[in-house]
Amino acid sequence: YAYSQPSRAAAERAAIDQCETALAKSRPGSARGSCAVRPAFDRSCGALAVGNFGEWGIATASSESAAKQDAVKQCNSHLPTEPCRVTVGVCSLN
Repeated sequence: YAYSQPSRAAAERAAIDQCETALAKSRPGSARGSCAVRPAFDRSCGALAVGNFGEWGIATASSESAAKQDAVKQCNSHLPTEPCRVTVGVCSLN
């Protein structure tokens, strides 16, 4: 994820770079290009929730709390045995 970047293109590039760096560390030899930007938001809020087994959920909403709640709900729908947790929740400044 990335936020507080000067442009959408810069935010997307920063998010892809962060993802590919993390992927290379966790799975050496993994192919570049495996990462993709999912939600992009402007003048709203976004959140990412992850679980213990690789499941994840993302959401955008008008408030940070709503985005977090929706991301956790989406994540939990993939594997309901363990609750997912929010790793990031942020709102755009304007």
